[in-house]
Amino acid sequence: EIYTSLFVGSVRCVQETVIISLVIFCAFSAKCADSLKLAIVFLRHGARTPREEVEEFEKRFEWPQGSDQLTGSGQRQQYLLGRLMRKKYIEDLQFLSPSYDEKKLYVRSSDNDRTIMSAQSFTLGLYPGGNLKLSKQQLEKEWSWTPAFPLTLEKEIKDQLNDSALPYDFPAIPVLSFNKKLDKLLSFSSCPRFANNRDLYYHTSKFQTLYKEYNTTLQEVCGIIGIKCNNLQEGDVWNYVDQIVTTEFDEKLDALSKYPELAEKMDEFYTDMEIGELTMEKMMSSVAMNEFSQIIPRYLLDAIHNRTSLKMILMSTHESTILSYLIAWNVSKNIYRRVPYASHILVELMKKDGMRDDDEEAHYVNVTINNQKLLDVMSVHQFKVFLEQKGVLDGEWDVICKIDESSSSFNSSLILHTFLIILGISLAGAIFVLYWHKMKNEKNQAYSNT
Repeated sequence: EIYTSLFVGSVRCVQETVIISLVIFCAFSAKCADSLKLAIVFLRHGARTPREEVEEFEKRFEWPQGSDQLTGSGQRQQYLLGRLMRKKYIEDLQFLSPSYDEKKLYVRSSDNDRTIMSAQSFTLGLYPGGNLKLSKQQLEKEWSWTPAFPLTLEKEIKDQLNDSALPYDFPAIPVLSFNKKLDKLLSFSSCPRFANNRDLYYHTSKFQTLYKEYNTTLQEVCGIIGIKCNNLQEGDVWNYVDQIVTTEFDEKLDALSKYPELAEKMDEFYTDMEIGELTMEKMMSSVAMNEFSQIIPRYLLDAIHNRTSLKMILMSTHESTILSYLIAWNVSKNIYRRVPYASHILVELMKKDGMRDDDEEAHYVNVTINNQKLLDVMSVHQFKVFLEQKGVLDGEWDVICKIDESSSSFNSSLILHTFLIILGISLAGAIFVLYWHKMKNEKNQAYSNT
């Protein structure tokens, strides 16, 4: 058995070496015609409004969309990215069909407004024109498209739409999402320990060192904007920087347009705080890789063995999720310090020309971020092993994400005892007041009788 395992391992190693060598050869040869089998896109949402309301900023800036929502600029960012993907995968490679096909495209988002709207904006760029038309017979039979209640604008709408199902041929493409507390792939909301660490980070010496590094720049920026930000509490620093960073993406609010170096420093400060939250405990980035290391290889293998007809999978998520992948993969800090809005990680499954479609050894994985190389080219098996080494097992995930019960029970017990003490003091005070009033009344009564 030992010799057999060694032989199989040696054969696999030789096969993978040959594949990678061929890939490198293809980079310098025009004769290679490797074919694309599957594209998986992990997409950071577009520019958003500030996450929290800060009174100082409310006096100066207005966000009609509300807190933590995708802005018009954010929608435009995603739409343009979708158009870029359309040019690549539809117009140039003819990989996707010209119009939306639910068997070829799967769209999933974390359960947040800004990520769902980002996915919708992206798909509108990918498929700007719909393919759903009403036939002549359907148009003539108004009952087939008219709602079952009186519609006063019926004729006007019919004249505007003509044979299109929706205005401007808009395609209605479904975006699926899971409950935040159940989504282990695209949201950290399912990991209570991460949220706990996020709060604790701003009370560490590590954060204090970072704050001192950027405080001079922060004060200068606040002066330009006309905001007072002296003597901020630890928990307020992130909110203030978040407010400043988000103003960069709205023309009428962009107070830093004349100071690009300061704006870049604020972006770096914001990202460094996010990285600080994620790296407070080493295993937190591995937590994010847990589901990734299981789901993504499954999609790749399904595509290789023709168990799915999907050609593109779009995952709309957050900066913290993208950053956690990059940190877990141990990429250069210069890469993960620059993950702006609408950044995307692209995982492409490629098949070597002239080899069998269902041969796993004939396929390799190319991973990029914002059109730049992210990981070395790997065979599917190598990529799978690489991800498994960076992730954690389900059992470990449950243990890691659980907040220390002893700490929680201690806090709960302390709160209960404090409440009981306050309640006891209040009752004693109330009894004393009642007794005092009673004695006073009796004394007054006795005095009156006298």
